[in-house]
Amino acid sequence: MDKKLLPMLLLWTLMMWWLRKNLSLIFFFAGLTVWAQTGKVVLPSTPKPKESTKQVPNPAHEKKKQILAVLHKQQEDWNKGNLDGFMAGYWNSDTLRFVSNRGVTYGWEKVMANYKKNYADSVAMGKLDFDIIHVELIGDLDALVTGKWLLKIDKKFKGGYFTLLFRKLKGKWLIVADHTS
Repeated sequence: MDKKLLPMLLLWTLMMWWLRKNLSLIFFFAGLTVWAQTGKVVLPSTPKPKESTKQVPNPAHEKKKQILAVLHKQQEDWNKGNLDGFMAGYWNSDTLRFVSNRGVTYGWEKVMANYKKNYADSVAMGKLDFDIIHVELIGDLDALVTGKWLLKIDKKFKGGYFTLLFRKLKGKWLIVADHTS
């Protein structure tokens, strides 16, 4: 064995014993060795922390889901011939506003009376389909919904667009103004 290598081997052995005690320094010396041989600094990569698979609730998304659930329930109730269930999505108040090609109607009772007059039974009600175009939250308690409606009665179709103003009242999202054309 070359006498020049003996001190280096002894130093290397001593260093390895000491490094076992402190593992993080192993990476330091490994990088130092690579640097000495190549002239390039090589740092060990640190493992990235695992990203949590638990999703953080998005309040805006939750509000939109609740509003869409009201509309989905209205569509289901309409298609079952349940006008009372359909009207449960509206604010039961004298200040409810419904705008159509016939003009402006104020009040839940008057809107309900118009529906009963125009859609006396489930056959006259036909099948309703909503296509929601956009839900825009306006603050924490209001939302504007734009969509299309299509009503199939017998083999005839009629439809149009609507804009609904929703408001969260007593923990429930309700339609407080409806403009349907």
